[in-house]
Formats: sequence, C-alpha cells, structure tokens
Amino acid sequence: MSNKILVVDDNPADRKILTCLLQTTGEVIEASAGDEALRIIEAERPRIMLLDMTMPGMSGLEVLKACQTSGVVMTIIVLTGRNDVDLAKRALELGAAEYTTKPFVLANLKEKVGRCLEAVPKGKVKDDGHPWRIAGPVDVRPQH
Repeated sequence: MSNKILVVDDNPADRKILTCLLQTTGEVIEASAGDEALRIIEAERPRIMLLDMTMPGMSGLEVLKACQTSGVVMTIIVLTGRNDVDLAKRALELGAAEYTTKPFVLANLKEKVGRCLEAVPKGKVKDDGHPWRIAGPVDVRPQH
C-alpha cells in the first residue's frame, strides 16, 4: 500500500494548493467532484482522502455515505468553509477521522496528514471489508 492521497475539492485553487503541499508526502490524486472521487477510490485505493463538504452534485456527506460500502480502508479528513457543528458531527458519524475548517493552516494540515499516514503502516493493513475505519491511533507523534 503506497502513500496515495486523494484530494477532493471542486475549487481548482484549493486542489492545487493541497497537491503542492502534499506532493512530498505521497502520491497526490485529484478529484473535482464526488462521483469522480468514488471512481478513484475504487481504482486507486488511497490511504487518505481530504474531502471538501460543499461541492456541486454530490456533497461531501453524500460521498461519505456512498463510500461506506466500498470496503476501502483509509483515513478521511473533511475540509469545509462552514463552521457547522451539526455538519462536523454528521461527517464524523459517517467515518471521517478529522474535521478541519477553511482557511486552514497549511503546516498543521500537512502534519495531520503525516500523523494519519504513520498511524497505518504501509503493507500492514488487510482490507477486511470494514469501510472507513482507522487501523490504529490517529494521534501518533514522530519519535526523535
């Protein structure tokens, strides 16, 4: 399992910023819509997905709901411009590990992605059909 990171956002500028930020962390794959993200998830099996909540067509919540049957083991970080407690609660109930509001601090987001990648060692996770679970603790600190 490689460090594939799926960035799903309808805003091209946000996708570009996130891709540039994360390209040294892993292979970044972009999707501009929810239906495109679902196809990429099935084909590429990313370890992490950064998912915007507000998109035309399928919303982020709809993407989370649709993915629950995929069986792909990955960590989901929700990104949104809305500071909405109910939305955050619903996203977390649907399997998101993190909820981050825009604008976000790039260094903090990159650190969060790094911690999520460390939480699931490469090649150690068996896809057991339990979608959207985190295999291991998310808050793993680097050892020096």
